Amino acid sequence: MAANSYFAHTSPSGVTPWDWFEKVGYQFSYAGENLAVDFSNSQDVTNAWMNSPEHRSNIMNSNFTQIGMATAQGTLNGQPATFVAEEFARLRARRLRYKYRGRSDRHESRAGDDASEDAIKPAPAPAPKPVTTPTPKPAPRR
Repeated sequence: MAANSYFAHTSPSGVTPWDWFEKVGYQFSYAGENLAVDFSNSQDVTNAWMNSPEHRSNIMNSNFTQIGMATAQGTLNGQPATFVAEEFARLRARRLRYKYRGRSDRHESRAGDDASEDAIKPAPAPAPKPVTTPTPKPAPRR
């Protein structure tokens, strides 16, 4: 934005925040963005975002587990400007494949787990066999 003198979530050439995530290889399951321009300090930016229902919603959204912030100096409408971007996301879980006894099962895992793509998982314990108990018979009458 600062380099191209615009202020919007989508650039004049059609580039979206999600394109930036993809460009750096960040695979998200949830993502959001807050923008601000021409604030003199971070407390004023925070106050403005918290007073805006849409921006506050991003900040308070429990689906987001990671955050990145950046500021840049540039020009907007021919005037010097400070741009602020706040990116929110949740990294998409990787699918890991576990192999055992000729079967393949899929398991959701967060990135960064110690498991590898071809981790070997022990075979599950066999299911217990049902125990049948005889139905009690009434006592003979005398």
